[in-house]
Amino acid sequence: MANEMKHTSVGTSMTQAEFEAIGLHVCNNQATGDLIYASSATQLSRLGVGTNGDFLTLTAGAPAWTSNKATTLYIGDTANAKMTLGLTINQSTNTNESFAIKNTGVSHSRTSLAEADTIFSINPTTAYGGAVMRSFVETGNAIPIQLLAFTLDNPDTTKSTAGRAAIEIAAFQYSGDAETNMVADGNLVAIRTYQGAGYKSVAIFDEDGDLWLNGGITVGATSVGLASFNGAVTNLTVVNGIVTAAS
Repeated sequence: MANEMKHTSVGTSMTQAEFEAIGLHVCNNQATGDLIYASSATQLSRLGVGTNGDFLTLTAGAPAWTSNKATTLYIGDTANAKMTLGLTINQSTNTNESFAIKNTGVSHSRTSLAEADTIFSINPTTAYGGAVMRSFVETGNAIPIQLLAFTLDNPDTTKSTAGRAAIEIAAFQYSGDAETNMVADGNLVAIRTYQGAGYKSVAIFDEDGDLWLNGGITVGATSVGLASFNGAVTNLTVVNGIVTAAS
């Protein structure tokens, strides 16, 4: 059989040195870089060396070389029916980092959340799911996260509930395996910060398009404070740089 392992022929008898020699067992057509594997329960065989850059894969239960880099990578898992090509990471029940990008030139001090040279990480929000993305900047005026969109076509100009945009943020409520109506006045997007020794929201957009601000609005050089309105601001008019708000 081609590529099978066999005894080297030493004639009709052998010395102790021949019996203990490294070359006593060889494979047919053996060459540098070949791999030995069990081709059956009783037979060892040779897998010929691949080409530089090849990947070792499994075909019909036997190892094989492939130059096809278009494959799915699994960490902690073996299958993902929703992925044709990509990377799947299964953290089991862990809730710390599932993905991290590091830079040896960075040494930030927020080490209770990430290692000092981590510049971006993704964690589960809780044991029930969700995702938290964090970015860390050591010093200077660097922007921790930038979301940039480049489009060759003209963006949609529709100004209605049917309008689309180059960058979209969507929040959905679901039931079973389908979206359902968001609860009335449900908060969709909040802008939060750490202020006054606590975390707080400074702007909130809700499900029917209302905007709540913990402050005022500035248009050009004109500022209008909204705190003096007892109810929601239903009209905000800007004419020649003059802002008029009404509840």
